[in-house]
Order: sequence, then C-alpha cells, then structure tokens
Amino acid sequence: MASLIDSGSTFIGTTPVQWEIYLGGTGFRPEQGAFPVQTFHFMNTPNVTSFAQLQVPGAASLSTTARFTKPINNLGAIGGTASLTVSLLFGATPMIKGYSLSVVDGIARTWTMSLSSSTTLVNFASAPTLPNLTGSCTPCGAAVGAASGFIIGGAARNGFISSYDLKALGGNSVTGSGAVK
Repeated sequence: MASLIDSGSTFIGTTPVQWEIYLGGTGFRPEQGAFPVQTFHFMNTPNVTSFAQLQVPGAASLSTTARFTKPINNLGAIGGTASLTVSLLFGATPMIKGYSLSVVDGIARTWTMSLSSSTTLVNFASAPTLPNLTGSCTPCGAAVGAASGFIIGGAARNGFISSYDLKALGGNSVTGSGAVK
C-alpha cells in the first residue's frame, strides 16, 4: 500500500487544484501489467476546459507558477523548485505554441527544457509524441523529456496543469507536476 508523503491544494481563479505524492505502491501498464513503484505524483482539478471552450478564438501566455509537486529525482530525493511558462493559441485547432520548464531538483541539478515544436492541445493532453522536450541538465549535460497537460478553468481558460519526466545521460532523471496561471 502506498503512503501519502506530500499533498496540497490551491485555486487558480475559482478552479481548485490538488496534488499528492505517494511512496511505494503498485503501478499498472497494459503492456507490462502490475509493477512496484518507488514514488508517484499527480495533480488534478474538477474543472477541465472543454474542447468547445478551447475552440473560441484567442491566445494566452501563462507564466505564473501557481504550485508544483516537489520534484522527484532518480536518487529518490524529493524536493526542489519548478517553474513553467506556456503559450497557447485557441481556435478551430487549439495549439500549444511554447512550453518552457525550469526545475531544480533535490540535489541541486538544474534542468532547463522547452517544447521541441508546436503541437495541438488535444495531442499534448492525450497522446503526445515523445520525447517532446529538449534541453539540458547542469551538470548532467543534454536532456530530453516527456510532458503532457491540459487547460483548466472552464471558459476562463486561465490555468494549465502539466506533468513532466526528464532524462539525461548517466541515468539522471527528475519527474513532477505543476500548475501555471
């Protein structure tokens, strides 16, 4: 059974956002079945923006990190900081035009990542082409990453929740989730 080791909540506008980090437990993947996990995290909200709301023309740049789960690195260290900036274009084909992520993990490695190319919000939320982030880790070197996420806030479209998984040479990695407004 997994043990809750960190949790919290906040609001982006009137939209509640909650997150949790667990230690231990069992994961499941259709191609792999059940497997033991060391840690896992999530961030959630009941107010996801609908596709119809995303098709209303407009644009947004969200650059204030509302909250983040504590980054979890490959050594099991939990802690550090994360910040995220997202550029969005709404309309007939809603797009994520930019995604910049900066993470300092629990052992002070600095990860600086960005979206490799623009993609539809539907793809980014449900089936991103991975890896979709490139960048670097100091002192690890070149890094790649996988990120996904979705717009929150209903018609207000005033927030974005994302999870990330970053990897560099030598087995170095960090994972987490964040919310930006």
